[in-house]
Amino acid sequence: MAKEGRDKKGRFTEGNKEGRVFTSSDGLAAEMQLKSAEARKDNRIVATALREALLSKDPESGDPTIVAIVRSVTGRLTKDGRAADLHVIADTLGELQQKIHVDGDIEITCKFGDE
Repeated sequence: MAKEGRDKKGRFTEGNKEGRVFTSSDGLAAEMQLKSAEARKDNRIVATALREALLSKDPESGDPTIVAIVRSVTGRLTKDGRAADLHVIADTLGELQQKIHVDGDIEITCKFGDE
């Protein structure tokens, strides 16, 4: 015999709301969900502000600020660069893995680092 609000196979019948909402006796789940939504909103605000700041013009060069930052970082790397820095740059550019096609049907995959 099927339980009330369910069909013969045990599925919820249309219009039945019982058992579909998961609640915590102390409301902790709802509270955590609200905190999570607030954190996502805050993260979007920070991300928007960062994008605007990075795309604003650098007063010295007139280039976008992100260009000035990249020039500064790469300038430092020419004096004091490490393999880890190269790894971060390659990862950022999507160059950690290279596929080389030889003779049309042989593929060689080269990976940078221990991945």
